[in-house]
Amino acid sequence: MIIQPRSRILATFICLVLTGASVPAFNAVQDPSRERRATPTATPTPAPGPLPIQTPAAEATAKPAPAQSRAGLRADTTQTLAELQSRISAILRQPELAPAMIGIKVMSLDTGRVIFEENADKLLRPASNMKLYTVSTALERLTPEFRFVTSVYAQTKPDAKGSLRGDLTIYGRGDPSLAARFNNGDYFKGIDDLATRIAAAGVKRVEGDLVGDESYFTGPQYGSGWEWEDLTWYYGAEVSALTVNDNALDLFVKPGAQPGAAALVTTGPPDPLLAIVNTVKTGPAGSKREITGSRDLKANSLRMQRGMNQSLMTQPDIG
Repeated sequence: MIIQPRSRILATFICLVLTGASVPAFNAVQDPSRERRATPTATPTPAPGPLPIQTPAAEATAKPAPAQSRAGLRADTTQTLAELQSRISAILRQPELAPAMIGIKVMSLDTGRVIFEENADKLLRPASNMKLYTVSTALERLTPEFRFVTSVYAQTKPDAKGSLRGDLTIYGRGDPSLAARFNNGDYFKGIDDLATRIAAAGVKRVEGDLVGDESYFTGPQYGSGWEWEDLTWYYGAEVSALTVNDNALDLFVKPGAQPGAAALVTTGPPDPLLAIVNTVKTGPAGSKREITGSRDLKANSLRMQRGMNQSLMTQPDIG
């Protein structure tokens, strides 16, 4: 379920900033991930004021090295070219892959020699393989040391009581880590941390507008070739320079107290701007669970239809 990022940023920050949480300082950076530009900084729309605030860096968790044999090689490492070719062929001949069309080509980066190929000249959709090229390009252009920066600007300094007379602008540059998946499932931690840093700079109250500025990205919000049916779901969320929780909502559906009762539909995080039209009914234990959700393009309403099994008391995210 997709929502507009600027609306959610605004609602969350009004709650967090205007209540006056207390906080640490403002200069830090965030975890590297994908970005649409090679340039990590830009001149924001508002004139920079005295509150440059950047998001903090997230620490990456190191993964253990794979187990090795006594010879210093992984136990499943192939020893000859013929063995490698045989193992790839065996994978491609698995019955599960019989209905699929597969194209593969393996080349040596050192010599350019073709090590293995099958259907290498077929025109196929790259699908998630495109992520490999995206990440490689980002590492090449931005370097592994790149950090996303989210800045906070104001035209004036807060007064002695912490009141800021004027607008407070949150200027995004594509940081994806203001999201639950980077914060142990906590929808609000990324925003809480930023609000804490704003308060630490002396801002307790904003007597103006809270502005979410996503103008750093100038391209289209939707990717070329995306299908309209995908735009309801999280993988079709708009691309934005100011993103919170991947510009998506988790949707949870639970059965009502008894057969015939309306199912309970909630979102994570809660979204007061989203209207949910819920016609899902609870069926008896053992009945078929069949739930559909639909949302018109650019609409802030979601229609939930059909029914679910009473015995399924907890349903995970379905959208």
